[in-house]
Amino acid sequence: IPVMLVFFLWFMHWKRSTLRKYGEFVVISRLIPDMSKAKHWFKFIVLILALVFMIVGIANPQIGSQLEKEERKGVDIIIALDVSNSMLAEDIRPNRIERARQAVNRFIDRLSDDRIGLIVFAGRAYPLLPLTNDYAAAKMFLTNATTDIVPVQGTSIADAIDLAIRSFPQGPQGKALVIITDGEDHEGNVIEKAEEAYKREITVHTIGIGSVQGVPIPLYRNNVRVGFRATRDGQTVMTRLNETMLQQIAAAGNGVYVRATNAQFGLTWIFDEINKMEKGEFEAKAFAEFESRFYYFLYLALILLIIELIVYERSSRWLRKFSRFIPVLLIFMSFDVQAQTENKIIRRGNKAFENERFQEAELHYRRALEENNNNFRGNFNLGNSIYRQDHYDEAARAFQRAIANQTDEKELSKAFYNFGNSLLMNQQIPESIEAYKNALRLNPSDDDARHNLVYAMNLLEQQEQQQQQDGERGDDDSNQDEDSTDQQQDQDEQQQEPKEQEQQETQQPQQISRQEAERMLQALKEEEQKTMEKIKEEKFQGERMKIERDW
Repeated sequence: IPVMLVFFLWFMHWKRSTLRKYGEFVVISRLIPDMSKAKHWFKFIVLILALVFMIVGIANPQIGSQLEKEERKGVDIIIALDVSNSMLAEDIRPNRIERARQAVNRFIDRLSDDRIGLIVFAGRAYPLLPLTNDYAAAKMFLTNATTDIVPVQGTSIADAIDLAIRSFPQGPQGKALVIITDGEDHEGNVIEKAEEAYKREITVHTIGIGSVQGVPIPLYRNNVRVGFRATRDGQTVMTRLNETMLQQIAAAGNGVYVRATNAQFGLTWIFDEINKMEKGEFEAKAFAEFESRFYYFLYLALILLIIELIVYERSSRWLRKFSRFIPVLLIFMSFDVQAQTENKIIRRGNKAFENERFQEAELHYRRALEENNNNFRGNFNLGNSIYRQDHYDEAARAFQRAIANQTDEKELSKAFYNFGNSLLMNQQIPESIEAYKNALRLNPSDDDARHNLVYAMNLLEQQEQQQQQDGERGDDDSNQDEDSTDQQQDQDEQQQEPKEQEQQETQQPQQISRQEAERMLQALKEEEQKTMEKIKEEKFQGERMKIERDW
């Protein structure tokens, strides 16, 4: 812009100097009365403003850091974590409290619409995080759950339950309290508190962590173990898991007790129990995604350019040429705005898909397809979300639409792969084989497609063999039935006239004997056994199907 300003000033000075060569400026101005110095400056300012708006538009300014309210259905969950010194014992690796934090982290990853809160307790209980659906904040606060966070040592499970009762809001939604501790309660009246929680419709689950036999509590200095905790008289402190108390707490709170081990912590079973609880509606707040606003500035730049053309009566040749592209520019901008809207909705669907809210993701993708039904990303991701809901026939149709609206071989290969998965899960084996073949034609290095193709072809071969064997067995059964019928007819015909018997015998077709039918059945069984042994020898690896690719 400064360069353009300098150039414009130089141009105006050069123009004025050139005109003076032809005579006095006053006389020349009378010869060209339409010339206006103000118009030149006005035109230049309009062009500069148009350029400024174009630069800002190309920079793609975005807004959207405001909170949006969302209606969700879920369960309120509070996790009460024991942070007493006994949780530093190392019978659970790396130690009890660190293993508990890792398990809670994975538990939070599985949540979708539920709210979660955190309580830490030792000699007293303290709220670490109120109920929220901000899972990132929950993980951040969880890292602060250490044995140093509570000033009073001990283990007061009753205080933790009492604080949880006061932390749960009123409402029809399910309420669950998960207590993670070694169960060494030093305060008492914990069973009464659990019963009180149950009366207030709060389910109390317990997870016992530690060894029943008892282990010492290590002491570390500069990350080096220097000994074990001991009493004043020098006796080593042993911490033991009190399973009996934790079982009683869970029974009083109508919950379940799970003992944590190095292999399995137990929150998976707790999560399954929580999922069975009644979901309640509550309002949640989330940050809205950033939205592009470049088109406003480009529209302003376009309007200013049009004004500049209208004001300047003798437009230059390059401006006249540029004006021809204005309708094309308007059409391009309208399409770009539409594409931005579609992409924004698809991004929302992707976010819901990543959080395993597949029904919500499906709604977002369908909204995007209302804007443009030929959008490849919308159809592809819609197929993925429907597939995850086990609606394979509808998912296959979505992948078909995606295939019809894509020319890129890599993306087409992905679409054919997912299309084949949907067909295979829908028991359309021949069609799935053709889809996998198409995926491999477009991407010969796709090992997943090759694996599933072999799997589907073996399934088809086994299916055909089974149908053939069933058909042969059906013929054998029919022959046996006809043979028994013949015997019965022979007994009846002995009581009839000889002439009538002769006539019926000439009408009977020739049948195989019962012994021949049994021999045929035995041969079929032996052939089937040989086929199964051959499959085992070939070590067939088609026992699972690769999941579909996500966008």
